This record gives sequence, C-alpha cells and structure tokens, in this order.
Amino acid sequence: MKRDTPVMVVLGNPPYAVSSSNRGEWIQNAIKDYKEGLGERKLNLDDDYIKFIRYGQHLIDRTGEGILAYITNSSFIDGITHRQMRRSLLKSFNSVYILDLHGSTLQEDMEDTGDENVFDIQQGVSINLFIKRPGTKKKEVGIVRYYELIGRRREKYEYLATKQIGHVPWKNLELDDPYWFFVPKDFGLEREYQRGVKLTDLMPVNSSGIETKCDGISVHHTEDSLAEVLNDFRTLSSAEVRLKYGHLKEESSGWNYDDARKDIQGNNHQPRLISYRPFDMRWTILPETSGGFIGRSRYDVMRHFVDGQNVGLLAARQTAQDYRHVFITHHPTDGNYTSTAKKLGSAPVFPLYLYPAINQQTSTLQHGIQPNLDVKLVEQLAKDVGLTYSFKPEALFEHGRGNVLLPLDVLDYCYAVLHSAAYRAKYKEFLKIDFPRIPYPKDLAIPG
Repeated sequence: MKRDTPVMVVLGNPPYAVSSSNRGEWIQNAIKDYKEGLGERKLNLDDDYIKFIRYGQHLIDRTGEGILAYITNSSFIDGITHRQMRRSLLKSFNSVYILDLHGSTLQEDMEDTGDENVFDIQQGVSINLFIKRPGTKKKEVGIVRYYELIGRRREKYEYLATKQIGHVPWKNLELDDPYWFFVPKDFGLEREYQRGVKLTDLMPVNSSGIETKCDGISVHHTEDSLAEVLNDFRTLSSAEVRLKYGHLKEESSGWNYDDARKDIQGNNHQPRLISYRPFDMRWTILPETSGGFIGRSRYDVMRHFVDGQNVGLLAARQTAQDYRHVFITHHPTDGNYTSTAKKLGSAPVFPLYLYPAINQQTSTLQHGIQPNLDVKLVEQLAKDVGLTYSFKPEALFEHGRGNVLLPLDVLDYCYAVLHSAAYRAKYKEFLKIDFPRIPYPKDLAIPG
C-alpha cells in the first residue's frame, strides 16, 4: 500500500499489556483524549490494546470514513475510567457494534454460568466494530448495538463461524452521560438512588488499604518473626540480606532491598497488628513515609487506628458482580482485605474517628478527637427519624439512647444498609459504578 493511500479498514487483534512499553510521544499525547476530565488516581488507560484502538481511530478520522474492527480485552466497554474513551469513540463513529464474548476468569460467577474464554487468557474479550460513514451528518454521539455470547468455547466458535453481522440480533443501547456504557444498563431507579448520600460525602476521610509490595517479608504471623526480619535488615549487609531473603521477593519499581534497609536502619518502627484478611490478624510496621520497608503505608489514614482506639468501615468503590465487599476493621488494614485489589482496586477504609497527631495530643486522650462524619448530613439523617445527633468523646463506642444518635449508630446503619440483601439487589447496577449511596431512613426499622 502506498504511503499516501487513505486507510479505509483497520483490522486486528492488538496485544493486551497493562504495563505498556509503547510510550512514544505521539501515542501518549493521543490517548490524553481518553483521560480528559477524569479524577481517578488509577486510570488503567495505558494498556496496549487501548493505544491500538486510539491509533485506529486516528487513521479512520483522518480518512473521513472507514471501519475499525478489533477483537480486544473487553474492559473498555463498561470500565468506569474508560468513560471518556467511549465518549471519544462515539464522537468519531456513526455506529458501534459490540459482540461481548465474556470469558473472564476474574469474574466471581464464571463457574456458575459455565462460561469460557475463546482464548487461553484471563481477561474477557469482545469483537468491536466501529463504522464511520461518508457523506452523513454526524450526530453528537453514534449508535451502539450490543449482543453477548455466554457459554462454552466450542459453542462460541460455532456461532462466530456461522453468523454474519446482519444475522446477529443486536440490541440498541440507550447511552447516558457521563458513563456512555457499551453494555446494557438498567438505570430506572437512578433518581431514587441519587437521593441517598454518597458514602465518601458522609465519611470524607478514607484511603485504600496498605500495599506492602512484599508480603513475604513485611507481613508475619507473630511479632517475634517480624522482629527477626527487622533485626536482619538493621544489622546485616545488603549482600547478606539479599542472600537470606532474595528468594522471597524480587525487586520492583515499588520496593527494593536497599530502600527497605535504609528505612529500618533510620527509624525506630514499632510492630503493629494489622487486619490482613477477614478474621486474620498479622504483624508488620506502619512507617510514616512510603517507599521503604512498606511500599505504601497509607499512614495519613491508617494512623487513626494506631494513635487511639477506633473502628472503621471497609466498602468497595465498585464491583463486577454482586456487591458484597463490606466489612469492619479496628486496625490498620491491608489493601487486599476484601479480595478486590487485583480486580477493582483496594476497598477503601473509612475510620469512624480522627485523632490528632501524637505530638498534638494532650494528657486527655479524647481531647481533639473528631468523628469522620459530615455533621450536616448526619444531622439531617437523624432529623428524618426524629432523633438528635450528638458526639460525646467519652462515649466513642457506645450507642445512643432515647432520641440521641451517636457516631457509632451512624456506622452501624451504613453497615446494615450495605449488607441488606434488598438494597444490594435493588441498586445492583449502581453499586457496580461508584461508591455506594446510603438512603436516608424513613423510620427506625432495621434494613431488610
């Protein structure tokens, strides 16, 4: 093909690589369109397959017409951080066809459905057709048609081998700002759901859990075992440490032996109990800074479980299937406590109380303690059921009596709502998208 010949069709199966090595200036600038206006810390938009979609989109846009046809990782069709990517594609193409082949081994209910991947990979895939027609007035966004195949690999192969695009019973999707999902969603209850208070507004201070980057070295069943490792990192040479512990941990961009040794040698870290997994307490340290013996300590939030007694709520920001990752903690908490870290990121920890820094505390421990609650929102919540909100530093772990609502009551209410089977079923689609919203109670009845 001559260099100046317009590209009319882009076809392929691009590579998938979250840690992309394709970091040329042109493509890095091009995918900024997919990141515009996103506030999330972790975007997951540098995967190679996303860059290939962006490159194909560029080629078709330059020609003014054509077809982009890829089979790719399907995470972009409903990923939250992919919303601007979908928006950009809808502005470029008149029609989008998504044949969702599913098959993700990361989905919790895969065994129940008997679903299999068409490839020997973990991530689900989809066949995606993006069509830009010549001589048509482009609407603000294109039309999306969707169909899905769930089942055994052989069945999917047979379907794909015998069907043409016109034979597939496509479903036209309703597209809504700001997410522009390329999968069917039922948002009929959105107005009702939005009347609730977002958990991050109700409890503003929160953080992902601890990310050690080296569990095999940094996390221990006993305090004595941890003390032995700390002593080795404090007294042994770099070569001796690597010889003794090298089989447990390879160095990475987030953790290395030299920085870990410097951290231990330069600080008097105290052993700390952490909530490692549900009903599984382990020992580690909690440095004030990250990047040493602990990759990411999340100290700014986790210290509130060290500087004094506390209780916290863990609640996942989103879930791929049924919402279930909700728990209670009394200690600094590991990032994979609720098992969501690898799939959807760590379930954030919301401490109920915020303690002043140690050097700011007086002889009275309760002095300066504040609930991690938005007072106006909590007062409204209490008012709706005829109660009065109050905070008593001397009664941190007591429930209110009579018509008094205390901070622990608020935490209990949130926990009960998030564990309610009726709530989870009713708002299932919304719980896949963002932090849960807590409904204002209509009465004092316990959620069902």
